[in-house]
Amino acid sequence: MSAPERRLPASPPFATSGGSGRVPPRSRDVDAALDSISRRIGSLRFRRSPWGADESDVMAKIHGLDAMYRSLLREQGDRYQALLEDRDRQLRLLQRRLDRN
Repeated sequence: MSAPERRLPASPPFATSGGSGRVPPRSRDVDAALDSISRRIGSLRFRRSPWGADESDVMAKIHGLDAMYRSLLREQGDRYQALLEDRDRQLRLLQRRLDRN
C-alpha cells in the first residue's frame, strides 16, 4: 500500500486593485516543480559500493535536489515579495485617500 500523496494547502486568493490584476493563490509552475521533485525523489537509485551506496553518488543527487528546492524557494520568495509590494502600494493609496477626507 503506498502512502497518500501530500499536497501543500492552497493559499487564499489575493485580489488586487489598481490594474495589477489577480495573483493566483499558487501557480501551476509551483505545482509542476513540486511534482517534478517528487518524481525525482521516487526514482532515485544509487550506485553501489562494497560498503553500501556510493557516497559521491548520494551527495551528487542530494545536491541536485537541493538546487531544485532552492530554485523553487527563490521563485516563491519573489512572488511573495511582489505581493507585499502590491499590498504596500495599495495601503499608501488608501492612506492618501483618507488624508484627503
